[in-house]
Amino acid sequence: MSSIGSFLQAYLRNLQPLVLAQSLADVQEWIRRLGMNNGAGVGCNGDLVRAWLVVRLFRSLGCTAFVETGTYMGATAVLMARALKSPLLSCELSRKRWLIAWLRCSAFTRITVRHEDSRVFLDRLPARIPHSSVPFFYLDAHWESDLPLDGELAIIGRDWPRCVVLIDDFVVPGRPDFGYDVYDGRPLSAERLDLASSFTGGDSLLLYPRYEASQELLGARRGYAVLVRGLSEKLARLNHGIAELLVGETLH
Repeated sequence: MSSIGSFLQAYLRNLQPLVLAQSLADVQEWIRRLGMNNGAGVGCNGDLVRAWLVVRLFRSLGCTAFVETGTYMGATAVLMARALKSPLLSCELSRKRWLIAWLRCSAFTRITVRHEDSRVFLDRLPARIPHSSVPFFYLDAHWESDLPLDGELAIIGRDWPRCVVLIDDFVVPGRPDFGYDVYDGRPLSAERLDLASSFTGGDSLLLYPRYEASQELLGARRGYAVLVRGLSEKLARLNHGIAELLVGETLH
């Protein structure tokens, strides 16, 4: 078996240390014990510090469903199904990738993988989970020529007064060590998307990683942003080990 295959088996057998880790140092120590220097195929671009933060934010902020756009091959969906006990809904536009992801996720009854455009998928979401839910949206359907983020964010902003939204491949201000996407010569950033227009009301905070990309011991070291809406009281009570890794700004 390849070294990556051996790593994946060890990784999937024992996610509990990642789920229970209290600090960046705990996550890094777990990665070192796995004895691998490549995060290919493990979800969240192989960025396991980010994966840990997603799980901790999901739990700390009282999220009730994990919603992913851009299933790709299903790695992130499988990771989150193993780490969380909530319903997980995902969509993939490519039929070939959807079939692969559907097969990969079929062992998990809590995962639903749809073959849909992400905007159609999100528009239909209130019929699948109640408005009273607190969804965690993981937006990653923008890796081809289409950039559906404006539409995705408008739908989420319209329908979900309490939610968490992670946008993958995003510019981290002042941090060129994190990778990001460029469309039509323009970086994927808060300025480009005009997030404040979709998330009005004054109770929305935009968070970025405060830690250095090199502290991701595995993975692609991609930038991201996390938008938290309607959950300011819970956000203020975040565990210190999480809060110290994120820096925020209020949307105006």
